[in-house]
Amino acid sequence: MSYLREAVEQQKKFLINKLIQAGIYDPADHQLYNKTITELEIEYKILLETTNNPI
Repeated sequence: MSYLREAVEQQKKFLINKLIQAGIYDPADHQLYNKTITELEIEYKILLETTNNPI
């Protein structure tokens, strides 16, 4: 696997875990795992802005 692809996958895992920890998604929600990294980053940014607290 290329380094770039691996880095993207690691970032996606990080963002998915943060969104699950925040209670925004259920771990069984398969839709979450099909989102692009951009979609996940947007949702995480919104989470940070609305909570004013890094998770």
